[in-house]
Amino acid sequence: GGLHLHDASKERLQFTNEQLKGFTHLKVLAPCHCTGLKGMCSLYNAFEDKYVQVGAGSQLIFPPEPRS
Repeated sequence: GGLHLHDASKERLQFTNEQLKGFTHLKVLAPCHCTGLKGMCSLYNAFEDKYVQVGAGSQLIFPPEPRS
C-alpha cells in the first residue's frame, strides 16, 4: 500500500528502510503512489530483490505457505 513517504526527508527514508529490514519474513514490498517517487526509489534501492512496482488495481497473488 501507500507508505506516505512522498514528502519524507532523507533521514525518514533511511529510518523506514532500516525498520523494514527488521521484518526478516518480508518477501515482497509493493509500495503504491502515496509512497512518492523519492520513497519508491529509496525502497527499490534498499529492497531490490523484493521490490515489485504496482499501481491502482494491481493484484498480487501469493502461493500458500507450506505447513510445518
